[in-house]
Formats: sequence, C-alpha cells, structure tokens
Amino acid sequence: MLLPWEHPFFDFCPNLTIYGEADSIAEFYAKKNNIPFKPLSEFPGESALKIGDPTGDGTITSQDAVFVLRSAAGLETLDDDLRTACDVNGDGSVNSADAVSILRYIAGLKDEGILIE
Repeated sequence: MLLPWEHPFFDFCPNLTIYGEADSIAEFYAKKNNIPFKPLSEFPGESALKIGDPTGDGTITSQDAVFVLRSAAGLETLDDDLRTACDVNGDGSVNSADAVSILRYIAGLKDEGILIE
C-alpha cells in the first residue's frame, strides 16, 4: 500500500506548482515528490492573518485580545493586514471594543456584526 505522498498523482503534470500553508502536508508532499511549492503567505494582497487572530498562530485566544489592546494603545505598529485582523467589528478603527469582541467570541458569546468566522 502506498502512502499518500508516495503515490504518483501528478506524474503527468510537468508545469504543476502546489500552493498551500507553510509546513503543511501539501508542502511535505511537494518536496517529497520534487514538485515546486509556494506558501500562500508569499502572495501580495493575500493575508495569512485571519480576522480576530492578529498573532497569526491559527487560533483566536486571549493573546489576540491583548495584541489588539496593545495596538489600540499605540504599543504595536500595524500594517494593513494587522489592522484588518485586529478590527473585528469592521468599524475602521482598532480599539478596546475589538478586544472585548474577541474575548466574547472565545467565550462563545458572538457579538452582532463581528467579522470573525
């Protein structure tokens, strides 16, 4: 029995490039089979950050709320991607209301109008 990364799925695709998250099974498969791989984070205009997860660890936690509060206080510098990730209520500003919305989301109390999916 062949493991998924041992199967020659793409033998007849000479111009193939696999796109995916860095350090993922997709990247492992591509490297194992000598297929070019491009991490999604390399594409301009495409943010790897998700709304509500400005720390970018893939999980919305209280650390994200702390980051939002630090940003609102001017202790963190925000580029456009970070600003979008922090502005969870979509009002165009990063403030304590965004941090509260993150904490309510974590507690299962999703606010009306929150952009976290």
